[in-house]
Amino acid sequence: MRTIPSGKSECALCGKFEDENNTQEQMGYELCLQCDCKYTDEELLDKLDYQNRLTWEDYYRYLDIPDEWENVSYGNDELPSFSHNGYQIWINHPTLEGRQQGYLGIGFKDLSKFEDWKFAVTYEFDYGEVTNNLLYTMYFDEVVNFVKKIDMYAIKQLLEYHTNYHLKVKEWQDYEVRNFIKDLLNGKTEYYLDDKFPKQTFINFINNIGEK
Repeated sequence: MRTIPSGKSECALCGKFEDENNTQEQMGYELCLQCDCKYTDEELLDKLDYQNRLTWEDYYRYLDIPDEWENVSYGNDELPSFSHNGYQIWINHPTLEGRQQGYLGIGFKDLSKFEDWKFAVTYEFDYGEVTNNLLYTMYFDEVVNFVKKIDMYAIKQLLEYHTNYHLKVKEWQDYEVRNFIKDLLNGKTEYYLDDKFPKQTFINFINNIGEK
């Protein structure tokens, strides 16, 4: 997990990282220049209070979510999430205070072991398997680049899920998976692709990774 990088401050309102010399303090809160002097002290307190009551949509309102990502947020989850290429992307509260409160809200007694993060990536079909968390980061562009790269484990999960023929793909050798995908995409198997099959993901896998 990552903490706030050296020489940077996080705006208490919008959550942006700025160089420390590009922030101002208001009532003990660090604000970026865009948020500084935007509100009176009373209004600032109201805004900060509102931050603690954000909806999930507010968590990613200012993020440029790629069109190909699917919103798979589920009401019983702690956080909103998106899926892409066999990965699940979790988006944390946009402010440090909100993330700390969320950490305490899931059962931790204090912040002594708190490690900050805004985004986490897991395998989509290893739901709830915390040991398979692949990435924790404060940077959205790092997440976007990470989930573009499809690994063999993720592709096997996707293939098992979307073909839905009870194929034990995870037991196959990597070359068997590559060959099957090629035949599947070219209509050379007894299986067919329905409207929900993520065809482009498998094409990208074969073109960019599968041939290596």
